[in-house]
Amino acid sequence: MINPKNKKQLVFPMFIPTNTFNGKVHTWNDVNADGDKSVRAIGAFGYETNQFLGGRCLMLGYFKEYGFWGCRDKIVPEKIRAFYLPDPTLITELGKTVLAEVFPDNEILYIMFDEIPVEKVDVKNREKLEQEAVECNVLNGDYRLIGKSETETLQSLVKAARYEAVQEQREEKRKATAEASKAKQLVSNANRRKKAVVAEVNA
Repeated sequence: MINPKNKKQLVFPMFIPTNTFNGKVHTWNDVNADGDKSVRAIGAFGYETNQFLGGRCLMLGYFKEYGFWGCRDKIVPEKIRAFYLPDPTLITELGKTVLAEVFPDNEILYIMFDEIPVEKVDVKNREKLEQEAVECNVLNGDYRLIGKSETETLQSLVKAARYEAVQEQREEKRKATAEASKAKQLVSNANRRKKAVVAEVNA
């Protein structure tokens, strides 16, 4: 599974969406664990039939050299459709090497999804940040959405809103300056015309 706090990180449980790695194509005949650990129905992992690989897998076989469970194809029984990794403590050193091979762009965290560290919140600073978010009309000033946002995300939104406000103020100042300059020029032109008329009358 993807770590929702970091899309580049993977946590357990997870799937390997291929049967080919470590220089070979793995089949059901490669299942090699002994006893009751060798083969299990998907129900042993808490899944219903239609919840697991679209219903295409009913049985899993254990590959002890990796610590992976191979997902047996329901239509082609000798085929492994994918591998299921329910528990990081089962993964062998060879299995870790395979994961690095299969997911070269990801960092593998050997923890369960529900073990992802919870964000530590400084209540006082958080309240101040949420108030700033409301003042900046972040997320339309919706207290519910603001309260659910992660601190880092909220900080970025507030920063962006403040930057936008500064840019708007600068644009308003620029327009006001331009209008004032235009008005000043109009007055100056009117004065010159007035002086020209007076000079012509006195000539």
